[in-house]
Amino acid sequence: MLINQIDTRQGTDSTSEFSHGNTLPYTGVPFGMNYLIPQTTFDDTSWSFSPTSHQLAGIKITHQQVLGLAIFLALFCQL
Repeated sequence: MLINQIDTRQGTDSTSEFSHGNTLPYTGVPFGMNYLIPQTTFDDTSWSFSPTSHQLAGIKITHQQVLGLAIFLALFCQL
């Protein structure tokens, strides 16, 4: 497979009425914690990306686990 044949938007055209895979267009290293994804809407919704949108509203961070980090630091780090 050639790199120009990869489309990370595959399966991203989902709505609350019908899911086409319910995926996000991010590419990262295996077992990565956080990823940056493009956000194409300013609305407060869980559907923050649309592959047919022609605007960029911002960049969103996925899998942000603040509580898990606080518990980890409390248990395993001497501050």
